[in-house]
Amino acid sequence: MTFRTTRSPEEIKTILGGQMTDPYFPVKFELSPAKKHYACVSSASFRQGGLTVHPFPLNHPQGATGYRMESGGAVVVHASDLEHGNPHLDRVMREYAQNADVLVFDAQYTPEEHASKRGWGHSTWLEATRVARDCHVGQLVLFHHDPGHDDAFLDSIVKQARRHVENTVAAKEGEVVGV
Repeated sequence: MTFRTTRSPEEIKTILGGQMTDPYFPVKFELSPAKKHYACVSSASFRQGGLTVHPFPLNHPQGATGYRMESGGAVVVHASDLEHGNPHLDRVMREYAQNADVLVFDAQYTPEEHASKRGWGHSTWLEATRVARDCHVGQLVLFHHDPGHDDAFLDSIVKQARRHVENTVAAKEGEVVGV
């Protein structure tokens, strides 16, 4: 299966800048303190310094890409903007997640919420635990939280998820996960 991840650096900058404007983002993107470097990334694996990155396609209406990143024997898989339910892409995602030290997985919805939001391109905390368990992941990081969920709600989701995968956390701003 071929998937498109190649975009020019200028196109990436324009797309990202468009997402980070009012009303979606409260600060002018060019004023954020992050150092930004835009580069072309294709569907082929590549090395950057001591990091090897393996892109793979995710199930999302506008297309999305996951990444398996390997360095010094550690493996982190980042899979946001994905909706489970496409047998082929679910299988591909699980292949890349195998034996990862850390899996960052789209968990925007509860299973009940997902029933009415099929086709929106996001998954559930329960599917995240299934993938983490089946793929022998060391730590699961639930990511891409629904803006309608407050901190107490997210804490309850983590508690439920830990019944399936003990080493589960919710992604939080400023949080550091070690491998």
